[in-house]
Amino acid sequence: HPCRRARSAGRGVVGPGGPVVIVLLLGCGPRAKLELTEAYVSATHRRVPQVEPADAAALVASGKAVLVDVRPPEERDVSRIPGAIDREAVEADPEAFGDVALIAYCTVGQRSSDWARDQRALGLDARNLEGSVLAWVWDGRELEHDGAPTHRVHTWSADFAWVPPGWEAVFPVSPGP
Repeated sequence: HPCRRARSAGRGVVGPGGPVVIVLLLGCGPRAKLELTEAYVSATHRRVPQVEPADAAALVASGKAVLVDVRPPEERDVSRIPGAIDREAVEADPEAFGDVALIAYCTVGQRSSDWARDQRALGLDARNLEGSVLAWVWDGRELEHDGAPTHRVHTWSADFAWVPPGWEAVFPVSPGP
């Protein structure tokens, strides 16, 4: 199957100028598309530790980490990972988070990896939730809206509406011509 071949070929491929990931999304299901994207983000952000959802949940439960939602307010307003804080809280007082790992997330991990990289440059222990909020829900974990469970997730755009069965992808609708 071309999607499986592309996924396995994408992990760990490095060219002379840096990481090279061939992404073939046609014919792939939503979970496979997310896995390909995870491989790409990991390859392009080698200095940012990637944390799988189960490990992130365990670190948060132990008090050793905090989840940080780096998405803009309109995305966070749809749903968020329970207990997550907004990026603005960290940016306003980074010293308050010097004793815990900051595990950032967005939709698929690109924006959160960029944010984690920037926070690491400031001396914070920032990491990325591998696959971000989409991997979180594919792992069977909860999201909330106003403190109540929800099965809606903002996917940034229709191009990333890779939600599991039973979940609703929410994204802005582009204005017509």
